[in-house]
Amino acid sequence: MSSNAKKITVNCGTTHVSVSVFSEKAGSLVLEKLVVEELSYDYTEEEAWASAASGALSNIFKSLKIKGAATVIAPGHLILTKNVKVPQVEASRQRQIIEFEAQEKFPFPPSELVWDSQIISTDGVEAEVVLFAIKRDNANRFAAQMMRAGITPEIIQPSTNLDYQAYRFLNVDAQENVLIVNVGARTTNLTFVTEEGFSIQNCAVGGNFLTQSIADSIGKPFPAAERLKVNYFSGVTDVAEDDPHVVKMRENAQAFCRRLCQEITRRVVNQKRQNPKGAPTKILLTGRGSLLPGLSDALAETQRIPVEYFEPTVPVQVGAGVDSGYFDSVRFLLSEVIGDAAELLDVSHKQVNLLPPQIASDIAFSKKKPFFVAAALLLAIAPWPAFLGLGASEKALESESKALIAEKKTLEARQAELTELAESNVPVAAYVETLDGVLASRNAWNAFLADIQKCVDSLQAPAIGEDGEKTYSSHRHIWVDGLRVSKSVVAPDVTEDDDSGAQKPKVRTEVELKLRLLIPEVDGLKPEHNASAFNSRRRAVLNAFKKSEFVEKVSDQANVSRPNFPTLTLKLILKPEKGI
Repeated sequence: MSSNAKKITVNCGTTHVSVSVFSEKAGSLVLEKLVVEELSYDYTEEEAWASAASGALSNIFKSLKIKGAATVIAPGHLILTKNVKVPQVEASRQRQIIEFEAQEKFPFPPSELVWDSQIISTDGVEAEVVLFAIKRDNANRFAAQMMRAGITPEIIQPSTNLDYQAYRFLNVDAQENVLIVNVGARTTNLTFVTEEGFSIQNCAVGGNFLTQSIADSIGKPFPAAERLKVNYFSGVTDVAEDDPHVVKMRENAQAFCRRLCQEITRRVVNQKRQNPKGAPTKILLTGRGSLLPGLSDALAETQRIPVEYFEPTVPVQVGAGVDSGYFDSVRFLLSEVIGDAAELLDVSHKQVNLLPPQIASDIAFSKKKPFFVAAALLLAIAPWPAFLGLGASEKALESESKALIAEKKTLEARQAELTELAESNVPVAAYVETLDGVLASRNAWNAFLADIQKCVDSLQAPAIGEDGEKTYSSHRHIWVDGLRVSKSVVAPDVTEDDDSGAQKPKVRTEVELKLRLLIPEVDGLKPEHNASAFNSRRRAVLNAFKKSEFVEKVSDQANVSRPNFPTLTLKLILKPEKGI
């Protein structure tokens, strides 16, 4: 994408929403704007989430003063996910097979769903495909609420596949089997990443599960238990460790860790059965729920593999419009956002889109409305210019005739100028024609470069004495630092005749070879020029290159500003009969 490309991403989580604006600069992601707002509603009420999210997003868009199409990330609790395998056939037939599998795998008729698919791996015989779906009523309601908030949802992405995109953004060439555990509020999303692709599994254990356990054990309503949980485990409130509520919360946190570890273990075992080579060797934790104290240690103990925190925000550049401290405080909420924004750097990535087709058509039509209005106005006023212009047509034609005559004179002057330029460009054209020989002489150049290597090797070859022992000359401390080739046309009076009898310019080829010499006799800590040692190596180098069958003349220029590591620049004039 161009360096001016920008992307607006709206992430609709269960407990928070965020709006971010990314741009691409020199191959890096730049975060220009970011607002994350917590949602205040009763998490046990399904319908309360949509209105809370819509209201919060409306306020954010007004404060940021941004408009335009956006990618909306739907929360995991609205998404249905299924993995299927289909034969590896041509694209049209494969699409039909995937549609059939979607009808069979989802518990609702196709008419009640909006679905899309993504091929995640293939072995040449079968392709593994992940199916994403959202109930059509939920999708229509969700998209309508986004538009009421001032957002044009160009794409509705499922949050469940974006952890993989964020991982690939951070680890382009990684070949390690990794399990990404994203602990959300209602569910935990498990992404198994292998060299062949990835697979997605979910378990219905999230932060709300712990909140409900705390609420039941201390006899408080769910919202009060949520505030108590967040304040205690985030360190906002300082409560005595022997406080009964603290004891209950710690007991429930340990039970939550055990339950989540059991769910993860069951799915890891299932993954090993399906793909023995796909067993994870490392776990990456993300999501705000993953910050629960003791969770990483419990996972490391039960799975017996390293557990680290997944931070795809590390390579993201923070723009002037985002406070770095604020960015650090919410970085664990941005893995899906980074996964979506990575599309700015990888245009080949096929996005999954769960936007209902009817709403997509309405949005496309609304974008074209201004053009339709403009076209209607033009059609309405089209007869008037012709009617008003009839009276002035004769004057217009006369004026046009004068303009054509003036333009003709201008064109004739330009034609004369072009003719003059063409004549002056004849020498340049002749020189360009000589360059055609460069391609024809490529084999000769290969031989010449091999000859240069031979000359350098001759300076470094060991001498074998009568006793068979090798001794190395100090001349062997030499490196080729640079090579530059230039061609020039010699004086016009020096020419050659071709077969047709016509004369053609003679081209001289010069090679500038920059060598770096190491003088062991010179102390590197207290360097002082040793003319005798340097001249000895210089003569050896010149003698070696004078023996080259390609070189007609050799001259050199020395730079001894670094006495122990001087530079010798050779100017080689090549023999034209060698075809170079």
